[in-house]
Amino acid sequence: MAESGRQVARITSIVDHLRTFGRREETEMAEVNLADVLESTLLLLGERMRSRNIELERSDSSDLPPVWGNASQLEQVYINLFQNSIDALANIEQGKITVDIHASLDRSRVIVEFSDNGVGIPPAYVEKVFEPFFTTKQEGEGTGLGLSIVYGIIMDHHGTIECESKDTRGTTITLNLPVMDPESKAGS
Repeated sequence: MAESGRQVARITSIVDHLRTFGRREETEMAEVNLADVLESTLLLLGERMRSRNIELERSDSSDLPPVWGNASQLEQVYINLFQNSIDALANIEQGKITVDIHASLDRSRVIVEFSDNGVGIPPAYVEKVFEPFFTTKQEGEGTGLGLSIVYGIIMDHHGTIECESKDTRGTTITLNLPVMDPESKAGS
């Protein structure tokens, strides 16, 4: 009985989150803690990873500085990155996703390193992954829009994004976002 109560509470939490996610104004900017955005994303995708036996290793600092951004859009970034990693781990025996969120040494930027030990991306394609409609997936399995949307969102947040991958040995996507400047909240 305790397990069914726990599952009902989990489902209620997910539904509440989806309602909030669906209501957010796309242009609304505010202080955003990227570790909190990760937590919200895991509400949606955590069970999918568990059901596929994908190990999640996460590391985030408790004193992470906020970025000035749109939490809904940044959650979309995480969702796309998780979906790509989950797909890349489809035939991997011990799949693992690692998310490391930390401030730069001078605390002017927040860096998110998102890695998996999946199939990787062939070297010839790494430079193309952020182009619209480019995909390494089989026909009918992907639109090639996920990473181009991620790229656009990160650019809109005045950040940078990089991809490193080794064919058959995994991929790392690194996001680099500026820390919120309290003097220019409305101007970003």
